[in-house]
Amino acid sequence: MPVRNYVTFKADLPDDSVEDDRGHITIPAGKSLATSLIEALQAAGHHCGRPEQHSFYGWAFEVREGSAQLWCLLQYPEPWLLMTELRDSFMRTVLAPNKDAQATVLRAIDAALKRDSRFSGIEWFSKDEYESVDRAEGHASPF
Repeated sequence: MPVRNYVTFKADLPDDSVEDDRGHITIPAGKSLATSLIEALQAAGHHCGRPEQHSFYGWAFEVREGSAQLWCLLQYPEPWLLMTELRDSFMRTVLAPNKDAQATVLRAIDAALKRDSRFSGIEWFSKDEYESVDRAEGHASPF
């Protein structure tokens, strides 16, 4: 079964993007949302980095689970999209990818989103499902 490591959702949070005097976004929306997710993951015992602006369109942060690291990218293509990617050493990825650590973090993200009433319409996808031209409705959980 493919890993569903893409999740879309709606968030009832104020727009925290910043625009310049010409109306161009200089800081994308989502920093407060990324911070909320990080705080929820930390409360569940996960080690997280702080959110860093990713290019002009999103926020990235890392979650460590044991020796594994999960990179997360939050962006707003409407609805919100949180993509995650297991980042491990080359040898570990080839020989023994840490799927248990990835599953633990994905479950924690799912729980954090579902526990907070500000989030709704939560749907999980594999990368292929999300990028499909004929994207079907997502799944209720990452597994």
